[in-house]
Amino acid sequence: MCHLGMPEINGSQVASRIQAICRERLVQKPSLILSTKSETPADRARKMEESGVDLVVEKAAGDRKLTDAIGKVVRRNEQRTKI
Repeated sequence: MCHLGMPEINGSQVASRIQAICRERLVQKPSLILSTKSETPADRARKMEESGVDLVVEKAAGDRKLTDAIGKVVRRNEQRTKI
């Protein structure tokens, strides 16, 4: 998990680099979650599509929302590995 708006390298760039390394090494990419400022669901969906992350959450999300978001990604990945 990392923040989208970091100063030197943003979260989308981090996600892209991680994915490139995983492709190069022929390993499965880890789950990636970006946190960002409050945005609309459409904005979050667009950022997920653009960056290839598993989920985008609001930076101001409380502990419960963050825990739920992580659980969602874990469950989704568990379903993928069962296929």
